[in-house]
Amino acid sequence: MPIPKPKAGQPFDEFMSECMSDTIMVEEYAGMEQRFKMCSLSFEDNQKLKGVTVMSDNSIKEIQTAIAEALQNNVSKQELKALEDRFLERLDKKNAENTDIDDAFAKYQTEMETKLANMQSTILKAQTIKTEKKASFGEFLVKARNNDKGLMEMTRKGLAEGTGVDGGFLVPEEYMNELLRVQMEESVVRRSGARIIPMTYNIMKIPAVNIASNASGSMFGGVTAYWTGEAQTKTPSAPKFKQITLEAKKLIGYVESSDELVDDAIVSMGGLLQELFAQTIAFEEDFAFLTGDGISKPLGIIDAPATIAVARTSATKVQTTDLVNMLARFFRKGGSPVWIINQSVLPEIYKLKDENSNYILLPGSNSNISGALPSTIYGIPVIVSEKLPALGTAGDILLADMRYYLIGDRQRLTVDESIHVKFNTDEKSWRFVQRVDGQPWIDSAITPRQGGVTLSPFVKLTTV
Repeated sequence: MPIPKPKAGQPFDEFMSECMSDTIMVEEYAGMEQRFKMCSLSFEDNQKLKGVTVMSDNSIKEIQTAIAEALQNNVSKQELKALEDRFLERLDKKNAENTDIDDAFAKYQTEMETKLANMQSTILKAQTIKTEKKASFGEFLVKARNNDKGLMEMTRKGLAEGTGVDGGFLVPEEYMNELLRVQMEESVVRRSGARIIPMTYNIMKIPAVNIASNASGSMFGGVTAYWTGEAQTKTPSAPKFKQITLEAKKLIGYVESSDELVDDAIVSMGGLLQELFAQTIAFEEDFAFLTGDGISKPLGIIDAPATIAVARTSATKVQTTDLVNMLARFFRKGGSPVWIINQSVLPEIYKLKDENSNYILLPGSNSNISGALPSTIYGIPVIVSEKLPALGTAGDILLADMRYYLIGDRQRLTVDESIHVKFNTDEKSWRFVQRVDGQPWIDSAITPRQGGVTLSPFVKLTTV
C-alpha cells in the first residue's frame, strides 16, 4: 500500500501526526517504531531531510541491548531509569542537527515507554510457553512486532483475554459495541400455569386430597354420596389426604475472569455473565421440571408416577391416531392444557390429517408477527421445545395440564462477586445460586366412574 506523502510546505510535526495515525499505516506497520521510521523516510524523500537514522546508530543499539537485558533480568527501577537516561542522552546528541525529528520523537516517547513496559510483562508470561530454547530479546521484539501467534500459546484457567474463546474475542482493537449470542428457549413449565409456591424454609410440606379414583365410594379418596329413603341410617364417609414434600435443590453456576478482561471488554462482564447464567439456570431448571429424575433435582413430568404412557402406532413416526389416543387418556377438567413437542417431531405433525383430509395442526392467524397466535392441535396450543426427547423416543410428545405441577421457590437466583478467591492471580469470580424444587402433586392416574382406562393430566407418547 502507498505510504502517505507530505503536502507542499507541510511542517514535519503535522505530517508525522497524520502519517502515524493513518489507517493504512497502522494496518501495514503495527509497530510504532517501524511506522515512525517509514513516515520519517517518506518526509525525507520529499523534503530532502537527512539524519533519520536514529534507530540504526550503533551507540544507540548498544543502549537498546542493555535496556532489553535489564527488562529481561527484572532490574530495579533506578537502574532501568539510568539506562533510559543514557538512551535519551545519546539520542539528543545524535539528533542535535535535526530538531524537527527530536521534537517528533519526544511526542511519541510516552507511547514507547508504555510499550517497553508492556514488553516486560509479556516476557514474564512468555517464559511459561517454552523452556527448551531461550530466545534473545531482539528475536522476541521481532515476534512481537509481527504479532507472532506462538507468543500467545499460554495455558490459562477460567476466562482471560489472552484466549479468544475464553474472552479474548471481547477485547479486539476495534469491535462493534454488541455481543452476538443465541437466544435461549423460554421456560415451558412456569409459563404454562404451574403452581408456584414461595418456600420460607428448606423443606415445605403441603397437604393435598388423595385422589386416585372417581368410582363410587372413592371420590376424593373416600367421599360417598348416596340416595336413601326416609328415616334410613346414614353411612359416614370421609376424604383421604396425603402430604407432598418439597425440598429445595441447589442449582449453581460459577465462573472466573481475569481483571484485564473485566477492564478491557467492550461490555460489562458482570452484567453479561449475570444475563447468560440467568438464562442457563432457567433453562436447566425447566429441563429438570420436564425430565428430571428427582435425585438431587426436581421430579420431571415425563417420568412421574402419574404420567400415562401411550404407545405409538409406528416406530419413529407420529400418526393422527397417536394424538387421538393421547387425548382419550387425558384428564381434562378446565385449565389450560398444552401440547409440548420436540422440534424433530414437527415434520411428522405438519403432515397429519383428520378423517376429512384436513390438517390437524392449525397455525396461528395473526398478521402481527410479534403477537402471533400459537399453533394448535384440536384446539390445544402447541409449544415446541428442545428439552423433550427426540422423535421416536418416549416423551417426544407430551400433553400436560401444568396446574397439577408444583414449583417451590426457596431462593430465586442470587449473584455474588468476589475478588478474594483468586486474588493472587488477579481474577474475579462470580457465583450464581438458585434453590428450587418441583414435582407433580398428583401421584397416580385416576380411574373414571364407569371404569375403563385411567386418565391423567400428564400423558406422553412412548415407543411401540
